[in-house]
Order: sequence, then structure tokens, then C-alpha cells
Amino acid sequence: MTDRKIMPVEQCGAVSGCMASPQSYASYIRFGEPTPKRVAAHAAEALEAARKKDLEAHERNAAAIENNKLVRADIEIFMSKVGMPKSFQTKNPRSFRRTITNEAGYIGDIKRSVPIDDGFASATVTYNGLKVKYDAFAAEAARADDIAREEAEAVEQRRRSERLENLEFAKIILRYGLKDDAEWSDVLKELRGRDKRLDLAIAMEETRGDWTEGFYRVPPESSSIHHITDEDVKDAPPWADRWRMLVEVPGDDGKIIFAAHAAHYERQYLDPLIRADWICTWKCSLRQWPELESHKLQALRYALKLPADPERASPPHRAAPDSYVCGLVLLELLEYQTVETLLRWSSEPAVFPKFDFGKFDGKPLSAADDGFLTWMLDKDFSEDWKWNVRRELERRVAAKRDVRIKKWVDGVRSAATVKDLENWWFGEAEAFAAERIIPGTDEYDLLIREAASRKAVLQAAPGPIFESSGAPA
Repeated sequence: MTDRKIMPVEQCGAVSGCMASPQSYASYIRFGEPTPKRVAAHAAEALEAARKKDLEAHERNAAAIENNKLVRADIEIFMSKVGMPKSFQTKNPRSFRRTITNEAGYIGDIKRSVPIDDGFASATVTYNGLKVKYDAFAAEAARADDIAREEAEAVEQRRRSERLENLEFAKIILRYGLKDDAEWSDVLKELRGRDKRLDLAIAMEETRGDWTEGFYRVPPESSSIHHITDEDVKDAPPWADRWRMLVEVPGDDGKIIFAAHAAHYERQYLDPLIRADWICTWKCSLRQWPELESHKLQALRYALKLPADPERASPPHRAAPDSYVCGLVLLELLEYQTVETLLRWSSEPAVFPKFDFGKFDGKPLSAADDGFLTWMLDKDFSEDWKWNVRRELERRVAAKRDVRIKKWVDGVRSAATVKDLENWWFGEAEAFAAERIIPGTDEYDLLIREAASRKAVLQAAPGPIFESSGAPA
């Protein structure tokens, strides 16, 4: 025997005092609003502080635990030398032929009085479990914080816009002496009643006409915008007759195809009058040249180095120059794609290669997390944007599915025996069903073919095959 004595061991378990749910720490925040981000930070701080206590206690216990292990060994050696058994048999009162093995009394005394476990392993399991929960809550809180900040920025932007609009509206009310409770529709009605030329101009714009007053009169105010004069339109027929010129083209065999940049604007006026197919050069340029910084008409003119006549292409934002540049863009597109492809692209939603707003401005849609994209679907974004968001989310689901299928194919190819292959297949059946990989789908047929091929190889081999076979390139 030695002079070693039993040493006390401090029990770990500070983490057991932490809340099972990180949200419960909201009541611990006494000042200010307990936002999810603040609660997550407080919960993480409490968990790490408890973990630190357990680590320090375990470190202090190291010497005592090692000493007590030696004390246990000393006692067991002594008992063995004097012939003391570690267990004994007693009759089982419930069975005539069976006995019960009982632990010797000194063994229980050793376990009870000579501690060699401070509960650190159990505390670590508890810590790891809580850590996963707390980290998930913190990540969700961070996403919620980003979304809340963007929503606040959007609200502030709308507030500023509304304020500016209200200021402009107030100026108009004061300038024309309108009633204080007037609405925009009242303003337009009042002004149209006061100004014959404004009334005529609005009426013509509503029918996609020009800004002429009658056949020969162009107001100076209109000329100052588009520089069209009386002389320019003296022989021009009215829009009610002129729109027919768009369809009366010899040799077209009744087939009409219009082209326009952002064609949805023109179509709102022409679709009720003319049945035609449309090529939208804006949508097509987004697909043909997704790498360009801008897909505006004049930006494309310079980015693509189109052979534009400066005189015919100016001034921009006018019907004739913009039609000319749009025609050049169309000709450039036809160098790469057929008319049928351009018509198909134009009939589908616009494909946006990157964000042009928010915290992901200038970045591809793949840069945004799922939470942000889902948030966009619930907000007032255009149908084109929502289509792009859904397309990106579906791409991610498909990518994850492809990874899982590749893993399953590798699992089939790594089977060393037919029995291994059969066990693997039946073991994964539930996972197949969860992924909707069922008979009749392409993925199921692929796995069946791979399994049949591997089974044929294994049956033809003299014994188990342990060579690794990777997935095909």
C-alpha cells in the first residue's frame, strides 16, 4: 500500500444552468429593446461564460482525478492480493435455476467514495447541443436584422419620396389656386379645363398619338421638348389614320414583327390595334450580353461599338434616333441568334444577371442568401424580378439534389459485394422517396442502371471487389 489519499473532485456542469432556448434570455435584457440580435449576443455570452467555468474546473480537477485513479488501483490490487473477489453469486428468487451476479461491496464503495469523473464529458455534450441551437438563433437573428434594416431603409426612401411629392403638389395647389383637399386627378381635370392645348395633348398621348394640335399646329412648348415644328408635320396624317401605315407593308404576307427596346411600353398602345409578334431588344440584350454593366439603349450603342451615324442617332430619347439605334442593336443580335430565338426570349420574363439595388447591388443573384430571396417574393417587386428569384431558388434546390444523386451513384459504385449493394439500396429507399426519386423518374432509372451494372460486375468477379471507382467525369 502507498500513502496516497482520496482527493476531492469538483463537479462540472455550469452549462446545465444555461437556458434550453436562447429566446428565454430576452427577459435578462433590462434596458432597451430585446431585439433578436441582442438576445442572441446575450445568450452566446452566457453560454461561453458557463463553458469557461467548466473548463477551469476540469483543469483544476486533473491532478485529483489522476490521483484517485491510482488510489482505486491500489485498493483493487490489495483486495486481489488478500483474495477478495470482485463479485459474488446469489439465487434468483424468480428463477429456480438461475443466479444473480452481485458486485462486491468494496467496488461500490470505490465508485462512490473515490471519484474519477467530474462530469466534464457530459457538460461538453450539453455545451455542444446548446451551441448548435444558439448559433442557429444568432444566424436567424442576423438575417432578421438585415431584413429589418432594408425594410426601414425602404420605408425611409418612400417617406422622402412622398414628402417631395407632397411639396410639389402643394406648390401646384398654391400656384393655380386650387382647393386644399384637391387630389392629383382634380389637378389634372382643372388644368385640362383651363388649357385647350394641354387637354388635346393628353388626349393624343392616351391614344399614342403625337403632340400636334390638329394637322399643322405644334405648340412652342412641345417643340421645346422634341424639336418638332409645324413645318415637320404639315403633311402628317392624324394618328387615327397613321397607325395603319405600320401594317400596310408590301410583301409581308400578313406576318408582322415589331422590335422595340423595352417593348412593353409600345405594346400597351399597339396591342389593342394590331396583332403582331414582338422582339424586345432590351430582354434579348440581357440574355446575349449579361456581362455588360448597363443594357440601356444608348449604353448598348457604345458598349457594342455599333456603327451609328452620330447625326441619325441624336438626340437620344426621341422617336427617330432611338428607333435607329434600336435597329442597330437588333441587327447585332441577329448576328448571334435567329429571329425565332429572339421572339422566344422576348415572350419570356427578363433575365437579370445581377442585382441593381440593395446590399447585393452589382452582385449576381447567387450571392444572396435564401432568406433575402424569399423576402423579395413577399414584397412589391416586378413580376420579372420575382420570376428571376424563383428561378434562382429552384436552381439551388436542383443543385443540392444533383449533389445527393452523385453521392448515391458513388455509393452504388463503392459496394464491395452483392450483399453490400442490396443492403445499401434498401437502406436508402426511404431517402429516395423523400426526394421523390421513384420509379418512372430519370434519377431513379439512373440509379437502377448503376446498380444493375455494379451487380453484374460483382457477380462476375471471383470475390469481393475493394477497388475504389470514382464518379465519371
